[in-house]
Amino acid sequence: MTKGLIARSTLGASMPRLRIVMAFLCGALLFQVAVIQAGGLLAAMTVPAAYFEGFGRSHAAVALALVQLVTLALPVCVMVAGGVLATCRIVGGNAQAMLPAVLAGLVACFLFWFIQAMASLSRHGVPISGQLMVPWWALPGVLAPWLGFAWAAWLLRRTPRQRAQRDRSH
Repeated sequence: MTKGLIARSTLGASMPRLRIVMAFLCGALLFQVAVIQAGGLLAAMTVPAAYFEGFGRSHAAVALALVQLVTLALPVCVMVAGGVLATCRIVGGNAQAMLPAVLAGLVACFLFWFIQAMASLSRHGVPISGQLMVPWWALPGVLAPWLGFAWAAWLLRRTPRQRAQRDRSH
């Protein structure tokens, strides 16, 4: 009888750790799927030359920023936000406790690919210092996953009272 109680209490104590590990893995997988895979497909979209001609040569950076925003940043932001919300719902437990683990998974996958890219560049003789500065027009794509996480965290942190008030006002 004592063994049953110990086994149950041990399982109960390990469940929060298991949830945190699952949230971390989901965060890493989310970055891989939403940012690396889907983002790569979205970034490869072909934009007609007439689009850029409409902006003119002097405003090409503005045209690139809008393309980044619409075809890459917004979809990635929404995918990451949805993935974070789904992870917190599927993994269960306290969503506030899961957010740091999901963020750690996102950051770990980001760092993996960042280190891979820097190693590849250095092997090919490309100076790394020049690669660390992102042109301003690429910022929407760079910030998208982190803004998606922040959006999901904001949605999860709203109290039930705030959600009820919003629902009544609409």
